[in-house]
Amino acid sequence: MALIRLAVHALLPMLLAGAVAAESLPSTPPVAAPPVVPALACPARQARIRLSVVDPEPRHSTELGIEALHAATGEARSPMQHHLALTTSRVEWRSELGARTTIGRGEAPQVCAVPDRVTLTLVQSEHLVRIAREIAPESCLFREVAAHEARHVAVNRRTLRTAAIQARGGAQAWASGAEGR
Repeated sequence: MALIRLAVHALLPMLLAGAVAAESLPSTPPVAAPPVVPALACPARQARIRLSVVDPEPRHSTELGIEALHAATGEARSPMQHHLALTTSRVEWRSELGARTTIGRGEAPQVCAVPDRVTLTLVQSEHLVRIAREIAPESCLFREVAAHEARHVAVNRRTLRTAAIQARGGAQAWASGAEGR
């Protein structure tokens, strides 16, 4: 087949220029189309979705001062804005996937794989509350700042739970139609 294509590509410019008459070229027999192979049926879909959330207690630190905490925010310094504390959170996710497969027989074997098990884990890998070292730990100001940061921790935890619900829904929607061939 490659030789025929090569010969046609070599002769095409001459045909167009009229140097070779089309009637003088040997005819090639028609090439049969490859046989149509019916698509292999995929296994039944029964994906199990497992989701876990790892949310350890936040760590607390008083190692940094007000200037260092402010610098960590990346915000411009101003007379009206002081950072007495900073709560940071980082969430990571892990996934595992198991599949059910069907393998067809024949000259060109076919394979169809569908999700059988989807395991997702959302991990609050960093949850750190830093309160400026200049604030005395037994003071009223320290308690107020700690209470304020505790509200940030609560928001982070609620957000993690909401993300987990959305991740489960996304995994279920994906697993209901995913297949690999």
